[in-house]
Amino acid sequence: MTPRPVPVAEVTRRSADSVPSAFRSTPQFVAWFAQTTPDATAVIEDSRAVTYRTLADDLARSIATLLQLGVRTGALVGIEDRPERYLQLVLRLGCHALGATITPVGRQDLGNADDPVLPSCALLLLNAPHSGQYAKVAKIVPSTFLDRLAEQPVRPEVMDLLQRPPDPDRIALISRTSGTTGRRKAVPVTERVLQGIITSGLDGMPEGARTCIRFLCLYNLAVRAAWTRCLRALQSGGTVIFSNETDAPQLLNAGVANLILLLVGNAERIAKAATAAPRSAAPVVEFIGSRVEPRIRQLVRDRLHAHVIVRYGSNETNGIAVIGDDGVGTVRAGVSVMIVDDAGDPLPVGKTGHIRVRTPVMAESYYNDPEQTRAAFIDGWYNTNDIGYLPEPGRIVVLGRADDMLNIGGIKIPPLPLEERIKQIAGIADAVVLNAPDSSGADMLVAAVELGSGGDASTVAVAVAGILSGYVRRHRVLLLPSLPRTDTGKVRRQDVAAAIRPGADQQQ
Repeated sequence: MTPRPVPVAEVTRRSADSVPSAFRSTPQFVAWFAQTTPDATAVIEDSRAVTYRTLADDLARSIATLLQLGVRTGALVGIEDRPERYLQLVLRLGCHALGATITPVGRQDLGNADDPVLPSCALLLLNAPHSGQYAKVAKIVPSTFLDRLAEQPVRPEVMDLLQRPPDPDRIALISRTSGTTGRRKAVPVTERVLQGIITSGLDGMPEGARTCIRFLCLYNLAVRAAWTRCLRALQSGGTVIFSNETDAPQLLNAGVANLILLLVGNAERIAKAATAAPRSAAPVVEFIGSRVEPRIRQLVRDRLHAHVIVRYGSNETNGIAVIGDDGVGTVRAGVSVMIVDDAGDPLPVGKTGHIRVRTPVMAESYYNDPEQTRAAFIDGWYNTNDIGYLPEPGRIVVLGRADDMLNIGGIKIPPLPLEERIKQIAGIADAVVLNAPDSSGADMLVAAVELGSGGDASTVAVAVAGILSGYVRRHRVLLLPSLPRTDTGKVRRQDVAAAIRPGADQQQ
C-alpha cells in the first residue's frame, strides 16, 4: 500500500534546537518529542502513521523484551536485514537505548566462516531459524513482534531508559563496507562519531530542510546512509517515510518529503516517472553509491526541482567533499586532504596520487582486523585507496579507486573519465571499464556495458569500441543485461572481471 501523503500544514514545525543540549542519542530525542509533540507523525509505513507517543511506547515495550533476551550495555547484537523497516527501526533504537552495540546481519554473513563481527555477537535477532554455527545465540523476531507486544503495559522504569544519556566513547554501531575492492570490512562507530555524522550531514542543505526533516527512505536500514538519515529526521522532530521506488514519484509529486536519498540507478527511473513537483516542495536529493553524471543531476533538478547534493566520503571517514557538476569537489570544513605518492610522501597541488584524509568524525580502526587497520589508518590519516589530485587547496578531483586504475601495456588509464564518456552513448544504462587478459594472456581494455531500455546491442558495441580504440589497440566490449551491484548500488568490479572469458562476446 502507498503511504498516505502528509499535508505540510499537518506537520508542526519542530526544531531540535529546543531539545536540552545534554540530549545526544536518538532514543532521548524520541522521548523528548513524545512529551512535547506527542501527536506529531514520527514514521509512516504501509499507510500507517506512527506518532512520537506510539513510537516511544513501542520502544519501551520492545526494550522490556530485549532485556529478557539478554541485551545489556556493551553487548554486541546483530540485527538481520528485514522488509519491515519500522520493526527494524524499533529493534535498533531499543538496543541503542540499552547501551548495546548493533551491527547489521545479512543471510550471506551467516554463512561466512571468516566474518569478523558475528563470532563476537552475544545475540542475533533473526527473521527466520538459523541452524549454522550461530544457532546458540540466535533469537527469532517474527513480523508480528510489535503486534504481540501491543497489549503489554508501558513500564515507567523502562521508559526512563530512553532518556538515559549515552557514553560518547561507547561503540554504538559496527557498519560494513561494500566490499567492492576486496573483502568486506567492519567499521566501529562510537556514539560521539555517530552523532557527529548525523549533525554534520546538515552541511550544504537549504535552511528549510534542516528542521522537521521529512525523509523518504527507499532502502534497508542496513545501508548506513539510510540509517543515519532516519536518525537525523527523528532528531529534528520530523518524519521517516518508508516507501519504495514504485511509489516514490507519487510521493515526491505530492510534496510529502523534503529529503530523499538515491542510488544513481534509481534516480533516473524515479525522475522520469515523476511529473514536475511544485517548486515550493523542492526536496533535497542526496546521492550515494557512485559518481553522478551531469545528465542525471540535471534530470533530477528539472523533474523534481530538487536541490542536489553529491557527497564524496566513506564509512571510515564520513563526508569528505561535496562534488560539483564539473566533477570537482569542495572539501568540507574541518576536513584535511593530502595527496601522497606510492611511498607515502606528500605531493604538491596538481599532482596525481593516493588520497589520504582526516575528518572530525572518522573511525580509528577496523573491527577485529589489525592487518587492514595497519594498511588503512596511518599516523592519524585514513588511506582512502582512491586516486586523485588537488587542483587547488580545498578542492579535489577523484579519478577512481587505486585498485581499479588500469595499466594496459604500460599505458595507465583512470577509469572514471572513460566510463563517463561511454555512459553518454544513447542506449547505455551504465558501464565500467577494466583490464583483463585475452586468450594469449596479454592485457586488454574491456568495457562492460549495461544496456538501457531501447538500446541496440550492435549500435552500442560499435560506439563503445570507437571510444576504446582512442586509448589502446587491444580492447573488447562486453554487453550485459545488468551489472552486479552491492546494496548501495556500487558495481562489483570483481564479479564483472570474473564474468569475462577470453574470446567471449565482441573482440576488437
